Amino acid sequence: MVIEHLLVVLQTHSRSNALEPCKEELRYPGVPKNEVSRRCILSLVHSLNCAKLKNPNLEIELRVLDDNSSPEFLIVLNKILLLGNFPVFFRQLNGVGIMKSILACYETAKEFGKEYLYFVQDDFLHHETAIDYMLGNYKFFVDKVGKEITLTGNHSPRYNYANNIKVGCKVVQGIDQHWRTTHASQFTTMMHKKLLLDNWDLFEKFGSIKYDDGCCEDESINHLYFYRGYVEFCPIRSLTLEIQWDLHKDPYIDWREWWDKYDATDINL
Repeated sequence: MVIEHLLVVLQTHSRSNALEPCKEELRYPGVPKNEVSRRCILSLVHSLNCAKLKNPNLEIELRVLDDNSSPEFLIVLNKILLLGNFPVFFRQLNGVGIMKSILACYETAKEFGKEYLYFVQDDFLHHETAIDYMLGNYKFFVDKVGKEITLTGNHSPRYNYANNIKVGCKVVQGIDQHWRTTHASQFTTMMHKKLLLDNWDLFEKFGSIKYDDGCCEDESINHLYFYRGYVEFCPIRSLTLEIQWDLHKDPYIDWREWWDKYDATDINL
């Protein structure tokens, strides 16, 4: 029996820590950030439970790094985390900001990760099969490529921006659907600890860059694909949905169907 280990590092913040013009803007579901976080985290826990049920040999550990959320939200967060069928650890960062929080997440994975890593933020809504399906495809593509890769469950509309289309991509067959290669990474990504350690300078730089309206990733972690020969994959049909502004909507998925599953009224949240 081969035991596999997945460390999930979740970055949470009940208030918006976006750029100043967006701080008071409601996201496309039309609700405040704390409601987005509540539903998205609930969907993540549910997807992790489903992955554990499908693969009893998978050890899952969830580490939550919260950057000074409201006391009311932390009560709800604790209730959600109690639903997980896996060990959960909580750390309070006390208002260090989004980029230092990202660096703290990477440092946490560096210290506690054993094998597979999944970095995720609290505004990504997960399909119930997302974690199991992502991990299965991760191993499938590593076998095909012959080296470590990164993988995201979100087919972000930013991949179709003109400057990204010019670079091009490859469409390949995965498990049950086609995937595409990308070169525009983001924090919410699955990888192996070896890739993190081998390229620590890029992850450390990403967590140290000033958060502005430019692409922080292009100055750091996207060097994995432009200069270091790694490949990232994303599904043609998203497994996770980024619940931010209208431009982040997946045109092929009715986000409300996923969203309505996690109103949580039946579990007293």
